[in-house]
Order: sequence, then structure tokens, then C-alpha cells
Amino acid sequence: RGHRHGHAVVVAPLQPHQLLRQGSLERGVAVPMTAPVKCKLSSAEGSTEINASATVELNLADISCGGIAVVSPPEVFSPELGTQYSCTIHLPGVPALSTRVQARNGSMLRLANSKLTQRSGFQFIKLPESMLAAIQRYIMRTERERRARAARVD
Repeated sequence: RGHRHGHAVVVAPLQPHQLLRQGSLERGVAVPMTAPVKCKLSSAEGSTEINASATVELNLADISCGGIAVVSPPEVFSPELGTQYSCTIHLPGVPALSTRVQARNGSMLRLANSKLTQRSGFQFIKLPESMLAAIQRYIMRTERERRARAARVD
């Protein structure tokens, strides 16, 4: 315990690896291609972007505590920025997470096979704490597995 600028503060020693873990939660992780995570998106009420009964299932490219990114052929799914979608994420080992997301960015990418694909970023909207905790656990587990694989290779 201590004081700084007239306020009580708690001082705790942190190791560098603890700071990196927090960084990965904010920055997110790429979803391993060997264990793809599926995401179902459907239009929110009042949206005309996808037919109200239509749902697209896509692989996540990455996930963070703030949102997700998906990659899809533009003819399959090309979201309109600002549009909200119902979203169900199927993380391994946990029940499906259902929430709303808003399309925040998108860009076209050319793959090695010369095909065009669209990468779209979505921000979570009012993500419940229980879902946030599940996403944090997934990110930490994915980072831990990635570090373990890298240590075996070295």
C-alpha cells in the first residue's frame, strides 16, 4: 500500500509475462487453423443486409475481448459497416456464446491462389461478463498452447 497524488494505491510486483498476457487479451489472438472456431451471423431486426431468416456460418480469423474478425468470400457475406448482427460463437469446450456484434471495418484480401476474400471486423455490443470470461479463457489457453509449441520447436 502507498499513496500517490493524495490517493491510496496498491503496489504489486508484476513479471513481464503477466503484462504480455493482458496485452494478448486486448490485442486478441489469431484462431489456429488446425482448430477453427465457427461463428454464425444473422441479421438483427430491421436490417436488410442478410435476409431475416438467413444465417451464414464462417470461420473466425481472430478474437479479442473487444470483438472478432471473420474471412469470407465477398459473394457469401459482405457486411455493411455499422450494421448489427446476431452472433453465435462456438469456442471449444464451452456452450455456444450468443451476443450482438456491429460491423466496424472490412477489407478485401487476395489469397495466394489469387482468389479475393473479405476480412471483416466486428465489435461486441454489451457482451455479458460470463461470455467475456469465456473468451478470456480461450485467449489465454490459445496463447499458452502456442508458447508450448514454440518451446518444443526450439
